[in-house]
Amino acid sequence: MNDPFSTRIRRYIPWADYRALEASQATDSLVGRSYIDTDGIKDRIAILANSESSVGFVYFGERQWLEARLYSNSDISYSSWAASELKTTVFRDGFARTTDSVMGMCWKAHTDDLTLFWSPPQLSCAIRLQDVEVLVLGKEDTLPLLEASRVFDILHDLPYYLRSASSNYSNYGDVVLDALILSPQQSRWEMCLANEYGSFGAAIFDGQELVGFT
Repeated sequence: MNDPFSTRIRRYIPWADYRALEASQATDSLVGRSYIDTDGIKDRIAILANSESSVGFVYFGERQWLEARLYSNSDISYSSWAASELKTTVFRDGFARTTDSVMGMCWKAHTDDLTLFWSPPQLSCAIRLQDVEVLVLGKEDTLPLLEASRVFDILHDLPYYLRSASSNYSNYGDVVLDALILSPQQSRWEMCLANEYGSFGAAIFDGQELVGFT
């Protein structure tokens, strides 16, 4: 099975430590660089692979992206690679342009293959994954690649976000993740939740931090 989120490699790391590792790896990330030579790619892959083997920390999909560049001898961007992974591996039919009855014009996709998502026992919570639907709001004719990479990164760390929101919904019964909603060019996104009676609220994140509820 294709493993876009490196589920076989990752180990649980407390959120504060995880964020520190993330900040450290971001310093020398090749994502967004206008020019990357082959030696630089190989050196960066070695650094990322060492982090994975030593502490079980995976910096999003950067290593897999760089390996894809080497394998295909192409200059594919991280955003394009992430969009391709979402289309071919994560979402059954990719993103479809649609008009949602509530959110208006958007790009929508969903998956029910929960084996794709890393879910360590230390992050078990009251909110369950069932059928993850993702909506990227906006009127663009094509899905913005930047938003595709944001979706990939959010799904990569989804168990942490579920865990941070779960304590606020202990009185709502059997709660499932209903949808993730992203607005273009904004760091804020929503995790919409539902129970047997339907959708009832959302946890709001600014980047990687939980900032409120509706």
